[in-house]
Amino acid sequence: MMTRTFGLMGLLTIILASAFAQPPGGGPERGPGRGPGRGGPAGDGIWMRNAVLAESPTFDPCNAHQPPTGEYHYHDNPVCLRLQLNDNIHRDGTRYIENAAPWRHSPILGWAYDGNPIYGPYGYSNPKDAGSPIARMRSGFRLRSISQRHAMARWAAELHGVDAQLDEQHYGPDVDSKHPLGWYVEDYEFLGSNGELDLFNGRYTVTPEFPGGTYAYFVTIDEKGQPAFPYVLGRQYFGAVPGRQGHVSAGTLEVFDSKQPAAPLLSSWLTKYSHETAQVLDARNPEAGAITTWPGQSKPAHPDVSEVLYSKDWVYVSGSGLASHTMGPWRDPGGGAFPNWPTDQSFQDRFPRSPQPATVKATNMLGPLGRWVNGVALFNMLDGASWSNRQKDDMMQGPGGPGGPGGPNGRGGPRRPPEDEE
Repeated sequence: MMTRTFGLMGLLTIILASAFAQPPGGGPERGPGRGPGRGGPAGDGIWMRNAVLAESPTFDPCNAHQPPTGEYHYHDNPVCLRLQLNDNIHRDGTRYIENAAPWRHSPILGWAYDGNPIYGPYGYSNPKDAGSPIARMRSGFRLRSISQRHAMARWAAELHGVDAQLDEQHYGPDVDSKHPLGWYVEDYEFLGSNGELDLFNGRYTVTPEFPGGTYAYFVTIDEKGQPAFPYVLGRQYFGAVPGRQGHVSAGTLEVFDSKQPAAPLLSSWLTKYSHETAQVLDARNPEAGAITTWPGQSKPAHPDVSEVLYSKDWVYVSGSGLASHTMGPWRDPGGGAFPNWPTDQSFQDRFPRSPQPATVKATNMLGPLGRWVNGVALFNMLDGASWSNRQKDDMMQGPGGPGGPGGPNGRGGPRRPPEDEE
């Protein structure tokens, strides 16, 4: 039986990372591969910090949190959404436990901005055969066996536009207790034969919704139910991303049924709770139960997706970005109340109805890369900080910069991946 425990007390003190630094919006842009030494979001932009390690002490039991902008988001396995959609998982107290095999094929959990679906962790063992046994989809990445960060795996070197054998100015810190393996996303190498999924964390496959086949991303977990890198999407989109947002053209119809097929499937969005009230638990007094207003949210808001519209080329999705499952509580690494709260984002995003593979793959950086079907933002594995050779520390912009929670004077010890707990 696979378990994941989400208790936040007693964790090691760490940097609060992009919980204080993630910018609003986002979308495709060229990342640190703009050239050696020119930087990504901060630092040298070469060794990029892994949010799933650096930020997980601030995640709520649903595996999510928010920056000061209030954009509630998941970086990896969205366990509460999976529970709502009956995706081979159950809850025992505060633990979310993967069901033992046999499994059912995972449902669609979200959509990337390139229009391709995101499934949960389970799919057909043979991507061409819907009659084949259901299996856990394995990531093609694994941790490298290194003690010094003087070289990069080929995928990372190509992404950053550097030689795999780095110049000294691009060295990362040696592997130690403050920078364990996995602390940077470049600590992973890609071995295509190591798993079922490609560099983008997806594959071409038949699925229950696409019996003729589709390209699809998958949430990845390991055999213990722990998040497996790159968690949802890799550092690049597989498909062409024509632009996050747009305006609904005249003649567009409102749709809450599936009479007209589309990708993304109009019927996949979670709208049945959209007239209820979003709720959170306050870390300062969780025993008081769920509340419907909180700091930054002075009036109740509706959760999940409120409206789905389509035109010939696009599907438009609107919502608050707040989930219908109970959100929170959030604690800081020291055990106190986390300062950030989710807020109604009033978003409208668009997705292409006919996804196309990209000839040149777009690098994804900070901010949303798509939407889960409940309207919550999908973020990747980055937290906005990278190693600075000059400062000999992880650096980030904004309030998390030097002297701030993510800067050299705010540094604490890292948190290792959560262990299985009985």
